[in-house]
Amino acid sequence: MTLEEKAEYEVIDNLRERNFDVIYELLNDDMKELATVEDLEDLWDAITGEYGKIVDIDSENISTEEITEEGIDYTSVFVPCEFDSGSKLDIQVVYDKDEMVAGLWFYPI
Repeated sequence: MTLEEKAEYEVIDNLRERNFDVIYELLNDDMKELATVEDLEDLWDAITGEYGKIVDIDSENISTEEITEEGIDYTSVFVPCEFDSGSKLDIQVVYDKDEMVAGLWFYPI
């Protein structure tokens, strides 16, 4: 499975289905020190409270970017999503070299 597929099917689909414990297990150790299962739920509740539910994922326009931070290489996957409010957000899932989630961000597009 590619990182693009992992971001869409493992992270975003589990967000949509509110399987926060599954997402937590995808986090690397650094992220697990920063966030709990409840934090993931609170984050998603804040996103859906403002934008509504995801109604479409633009799989054809998923993009990746290689980044290096403090000498560590990461791959960012940007997944464009449309919400039922009509808003569109890029959900950025950052993966470390072991393909564990090292970051999760939401950007209006």
